[in-house]
Amino acid sequence: MSSIIVYTTTAELDQLCIPSAIYAETLAHNTNAIISYFESNPQVMLQFSGFNSALKQANQLNYDRKCGCFYTIPWNTQYNVVNSVPKTILNFSQQVELYQYMIANWNGNPPTSYMRYLSVIALGILLNIKRAKYNIDNGLCVCKSPLTTITFQNNYQFILYLKENNIKL
Repeated sequence: MSSIIVYTTTAELDQLCIPSAIYAETLAHNTNAIISYFESNPQVMLQFSGFNSALKQANQLNYDRKCGCFYTIPWNTQYNVVNSVPKTILNFSQQVELYQYMIANWNGNPPTSYMRYLSVIALGILLNIKRAKYNIDNGLCVCKSPLTTITFQNNYQFILYLKENNIKL
């Protein structure tokens, strides 16, 4: 059974959406541990891209005075762990509220949005991967590994990493 998140403040909603596997690291702003997690779990990293797109689209629909759909968060959230539910769902108004909170609290002003913090890290890693793939596709040297915690001996190993993890950019 899925569950729509029940919360009292938007800051609480922001915390409840954090992946449970990196909850403590996120609250402590342990960027290196989060990067390591995303690089070893690239599907979660890719899901953050879709998450941001869904929230942005919900905000645009709200601006256009239209209604949107529910969004099922694809990773195991802290809300799942605390409430023992298999899936977490954000309704349309929660998506809009969370997106606006993330935008308003993205630049380090207290309180910082944890979901925005995670999204910036995930999207930064994806940008590095995309840049490295572009360089390889165009015969340019990738002198430094595009990932922080995983080292590739050559371009072929990097391409295998992309294929094994179904990363298509």
